[in-house]
Amino acid sequence: MTRAYHFLKADMRSGWGSEQPWRVGETRTMTGKVKLCDRGYHCSPTLFEALQYTPGPVACIVELADPITWDGDKGVSLGRTLVKAVNVEVELRLFAADCAEHVAHPYKRRTKWQPAQTIDVVRRFARGEATATELKAAAEAARAARAAAEAAGAARAAAGAAWAAWAAWAAAGAARAAEEKWQRERFDTLVLSKLEA
Repeated sequence: MTRAYHFLKADMRSGWGSEQPWRVGETRTMTGKVKLCDRGYHCSPTLFEALQYTPGPVACIVELADPITWDGDKGVSLGRTLVKAVNVEVELRLFAADCAEHVAHPYKRRTKWQPAQTIDVVRRFARGEATATELKAAAEAARAARAAAEAAGAARAAAGAAWAAWAAWAAAGAARAAEEKWQRERFDTLVLSKLEA
């Protein structure tokens, strides 16, 4: 058996198909051939990688029966045992707020939007201290700020600043790598630690 990670919906069902809800300790198997993204029990080698495939907030540790077909950040097999499952919805919302706060500084300079206010609403909503209406208003403000920043970027590009765009693109690779490292570390501290506690 190989240990891996997976997410389930809040009702313990998979994101696709019509299977019954999973129970911790349960093993399921199927016959025939597996195919990534089509047929079989899927997983990822880390919880952070599983996040991009999440249908819901229940983080899971799973064991997969061999053989397993792997393709980068996902795998599939004919059998899976649900070892542990924890609803990490609050932690996921707080992680999203932390990520937004970590990269919000360019928006402060380019728009009238104040990211700290939106991020505060997201954190308060995660803790049950803000309403869905407040969250929706904060999301609309963030979308408007993004559109304004993108419009400003398009105007600069149209003005002939191709060299600046190239320099930004060249620097973005290193910045992306550093940001992903920070995100992985923060995710492990906030979300993975709750699952593995």
